[in-house]
Amino acid sequence: MDARVLSIEEKVAPLEFFPSVPANFRVSEAGTVPAATVLGEHVELYCLDDARGEALFVDTGQDVDPAGAPFFYLAQYRAARRLLAVPYHTLHALAEDLPDPRPIFVHSTGRCGSTLLSRALTAVPGVRSLSEPDVYSDLAMLRHWYPDRESDYSRLVRSCTRILGRHAPTLAVKLRGGAIHLADLLQKEYPAAHTLFLYRHAERWTESMHAGFTPSLPGKRALPTFLRYLEAQAPLLGPYARRHGRRPTLSESYALTWLSIMDSYVTLSEAGVPFLPIRYEELTAAPKDTVLRILRWCELPTDSVDAVVGTFATDSQEGTTLSRSARAAAPVAPLTPEDYEQLRAVLAEHPVVSTPDYGQ
Repeated sequence: MDARVLSIEEKVAPLEFFPSVPANFRVSEAGTVPAATVLGEHVELYCLDDARGEALFVDTGQDVDPAGAPFFYLAQYRAARRLLAVPYHTLHALAEDLPDPRPIFVHSTGRCGSTLLSRALTAVPGVRSLSEPDVYSDLAMLRHWYPDRESDYSRLVRSCTRILGRHAPTLAVKLRGGAIHLADLLQKEYPAAHTLFLYRHAERWTESMHAGFTPSLPGKRALPTFLRYLEAQAPLLGPYARRHGRRPTLSESYALTWLSIMDSYVTLSEAGVPFLPIRYEELTAAPKDTVLRILRWCELPTDSVDAVVGTFATDSQEGTTLSRSARAAAPVAPLTPEDYEQLRAVLAEHPVVSTPDYGQ
């Protein structure tokens, strides 16, 4: 079994938070290496190239470990020295010989302390914590657009999780928001997994999203790929547009994104996926008590609680455009009263999650 080696000619991802897709790199063929090379110390799974039926790995070199970085996919992209591509059947063959890790899946709306928690979990002995490895986003997107391939996705979930978890007995994965729609499949493949869901008051969440993401929305070239992932993450966008006969405004789009994730959480909880729900407001008001709840839920040693809480003093997104310093340097106009009215009107249409303070 061989892996194709792809030499990176240029890195061309249009935005920091852009999905991990093969087109983020301009590459040239550079021969082959034994497939087991992708299990090396400095090589990590980056994304799926489903059109080719391949998994893409990034070789970051020995100076960079993307585990513990604010965003796993971004650390990979920045440090990438070359890509390695293996067909799905080779990916599965490599994973067959690896043990299953003990997984912790951290789902969230984003902008709710999930990145902070992901970094904090690195302080627990025996835990390797990854913040947003994008193969799960790929799988959630593919499952949305091609729902008739469930057996393929089940097998890919297990193989990708084994490969990402090969370095430590416990693998903590904080996922992008849209991967909540994959939570039932993750639970099916790993019924003993510990699953958390972090969320935040909808208005405070929208303010944070507006400050962090509105200044760098994708341009025309990046828009088709971005929208493909966004529509999979926020499946309530389409029905809303059809119901109202127009495109949602930016404020409505933010509201529908938050609501899509919350709706999925509520639906999956009712269907039996065992989440531990954690509100951002709890995490910030009583960090030690909240972390103790998380550690106990995940069956992790509670004697590490002080070390975990001690990491909260740092900016978990430092070095990215979402850091406090970056947002302070590029302020945006605040949301208007009309923006808040639009947000509340969107939520009022939902039969369950009908107010911004749901769950409080």
